[in-house]
Amino acid sequence: MKTFRLFATLLVIALCAGFTSCSDDDEDENPLVGVWSYTWGGGNKEIVTFKSDGKGTWESYDVYDDESNTESFSYTFDGSTKLVLDWGDDDPETYTVEISDNSLKLIEEGGHTETFTKQ
Repeated sequence: MKTFRLFATLLVIALCAGFTSCSDDDEDENPLVGVWSYTWGGGNKEIVTFKSDGKGTWESYDVYDDESNTESFSYTFDGSTKLVLDWGDDDPETYTVEISDNSLKLIEEGGHTETFTKQ
């Protein structure tokens, strides 16, 4: 009987350790990571890609001039509301961020807001 209790106790400890060692991978996931688009002015489009390594691209498509431009950046995000885009010059841009469902609002310091949709 003592052997059974010892075995049962060890089994319970092992199961508890197994459950507590598992973590939720979504906790550390950056909600910005992915491709986001914003359409304005009759079809002009901005496409922003945030990668998990803190880098990204910003693509602009101008339907009137039939031109496109892509710029690379690095970014820092506090996981909540503050996003800083560094274009490699001495003037990084700071945004307030609002994320809900598939919507990303980038609010500039002056108040201008662009709402992107996750692709």
